Amino acid sequence: MRRLEASALAGAILVVLGATRALAAGEIALYLRDTAMPIGVAGGATSKHLLSPEAPGKENQHSLVETIKVTDTGAFDDFTTTAPHISAIDVAPSRAVVFVATHVTPMSGCGVVKVQVFRKNTTVRDLLASGSLRTTIPPLLAGGLTEGTVVDLTPTKPWALSPGDGLAISVSVQNLCDRERQAVLVYDADSQPTALLFPADDQSGPAFVDNCPNVRNPDQLDQDGDGDPDQSDTNGNGIGDACDQCSVPNSLPGSVCPANPLAGACEGTASVDTLVCWISTMRNILTTASATDVSPRLVRPGSRLMRAFRRASRAVDALRTTLARPHTSRRLAARVARVERRIQRITALFERAKISGLLSLGVYNELIGGASRATVTAQQLEP
Repeated sequence: MRRLEASALAGAILVVLGATRALAAGEIALYLRDTAMPIGVAGGATSKHLLSPEAPGKENQHSLVETIKVTDTGAFDDFTTTAPHISAIDVAPSRAVVFVATHVTPMSGCGVVKVQVFRKNTTVRDLLASGSLRTTIPPLLAGGLTEGTVVDLTPTKPWALSPGDGLAISVSVQNLCDRERQAVLVYDADSQPTALLFPADDQSGPAFVDNCPNVRNPDQLDQDGDGDPDQSDTNGNGIGDACDQCSVPNSLPGSVCPANPLAGACEGTASVDTLVCWISTMRNILTTASATDVSPRLVRPGSRLMRAFRRASRAVDALRTTLARPHTSRRLAARVARVERRIQRITALFERAKISGLLSLGVYNELIGGASRATVTAQQLEP
């Protein structure tokens, strides 16, 4: 089985205007969403594939692809919750609406779409509900993906979530056709909103509320616990608006609102110099922080994190060289993608260090902010 991922299958995914949304009357949903870089999810792992109460708001399709041999099953990556209050869900999901397709040749009555829902924490991945459907999977290139495949779910045990638990959904396709097929899971699109659906339930309501409806934040994170999401921070000082008494951006330490030193660290238009600035800023934060905030192990020259920074710097240097010479769009895209992968690796090491107690939450938040801005800068350099 071979796996690849594409944030958009160029020219392959056709936007179907007016397509029926997944959510019907009397239902509430968690949607399959994507983030720019991996973040911490339920169970202690990191992932960019999220199960979120925030519905897709744009036609920004993402996809996962599985090449499946005859009789084999291709399982896509899990989509896992990060949102608070997931343990408030008091009712089992009734069905999933899954937008799945093939590249060219349909799977005519020979595709089996299976959906499994798991309870996840640091020690458990417990199956709570499951369902499958043998069906025809339409081709993507022919514009056939106008409706999702509806898979009814049956509980495998009594539904029960505890504080600290998360949910994960796993989607797989079995190939019962006469030859190898590629299956494509499409998600995070307004007209193709792959989702896990629950009966409307008042007690479960808090788990399905988008905590920042005016800002795209599929992770729904609230790391400071103030009840306001991290991304709902109008003045950029690191405090959610609901608890922020200061209107001055980046106010000084000791005032009502503490400073966010990264907010204006590398201003300017997207460029290689801006990328260098963000990488240098993150490294400087690490190397100048106190030993109580950053373990000396992390900043040793031979540590994984310092090696990751050096690789990122080399990737940026290669990007600069490419931009300075005649180049193709394909060459430039490859260089930018390498930079993004290096930043993702650094982000994953930040997450691991925080979980291991080698990095304080305050410094971690600053570093994640820098990594996010570096990623956005790299994306703006894409051809």
